[in-house]
Amino acid sequence: MNFLKYLFKPKPKSFGNISSIELAKLIPIKRLDTNTIYLIHPLKHLTDYNYFLPNKKQVEEFLKYDLTNYKQYKKESFDCDDFALVLLGKLKNHFKGFAFGFGMSDSHAFNVFIDNEKQLWIIEPQNDKIFKYDKNNKKYKLNMVLI
Repeated sequence: MNFLKYLFKPKPKSFGNISSIELAKLIPIKRLDTNTIYLIHPLKHLTDYNYFLPNKKQVEEFLKYDLTNYKQYKKESFDCDDFALVLLGKLKNHFKGFAFGFGMSDSHAFNVFIDNEKQLWIIEPQNDKIFKYDKNNKKYKLNMVLI
């Protein structure tokens, strides 16, 4: 299947929904030093009251045809936060109203989503790998998330 054919598929099907209150309880956030000034408040940022939930297969299918991971990494001009923001824009454009977001740890930026089982997943936008959130994985330990 080519990418143009994928773009003209019917809108994504929701496999459930979740309120922002329930969603906020699913996202673990490491509390940071309160004496530090942050450009982005280091907590959960939920912009809507209700979100639709995809299943993991839908996300995997979308990533097969998305080309963000083929962009060239350039330190400070197109690095991890840029990959994650570009992919988030594409996800939000295709999956309107779904629970996709941008996450940051101490050293890395990436994407997140909540699936129909209400499981938190990480998407590594530089290689399209998807894996369950693990609080013991320091590279992906959430300091901030925007959904």
